[in-house]
Formats: sequence, structure tokens, C-alpha cells
Amino acid sequence: MSESSSPVRLDLSSLREAPQDVLHLLPCEVEHNGSAPVDRYFTPAIRQGSQEKSVSFRGRSLKGQEVMVPQGYVGLVLKEDQRPCTEEEIHAPVLKKEQ
Repeated sequence: MSESSSPVRLDLSSLREAPQDVLHLLPCEVEHNGSAPVDRYFTPAIRQGSQEKSVSFRGRSLKGQEVMVPQGYVGLVLKEDQRPCTEEEIHAPVLKKEQ
């Protein structure tokens, strides 16, 4: 396991009650690391063509397609409840000076 990965344990029986939702995946990096009221500002207006869909993001036209999860597979979106330790964090014991 690499340094940036963490083990994940799933109780598959809990998936029966999980909500089914539509996921919009936009593989890009936005230079912001915090919360944002996305629901207030981002409402995708998807234009549908013959085989593809298109939308604008920050003034750029994006083309996409609908992808279904293959039969026999389950699609999951995971969220970190607690961020893992980063390289910047250093854990060291506190040393007391002997008197």
C-alpha cells in the first residue's frame, strides 16, 4: 500500500439502503481546498446531442457521455471522515530536560 492510501472496510449490507444518485465527474483540479455552496452556484445545463452531452464550465465547452456501471459491479463514492496524516505532520514524543 502506498503512503497516500488508506484501507477501506465496507459493510456491503448497508448498500441496500444507500441512496442512488447521479454523479457528475469532472477530472480537473480547482485551486480551492474548502467547502463551497456548489448547489447555489452550479446547476449543470446539459445540452444533449446524438451521442454526446455538452456543458460549459468556467466558460469552457466540455463534451461528455453517460456511462453506466457494468452489470455485476457497484459504483461507490467515498468520503473521508478524517483526513489521513500528511507528510507535513510530524509526530514526535516531547522530551523533558533533566534537572
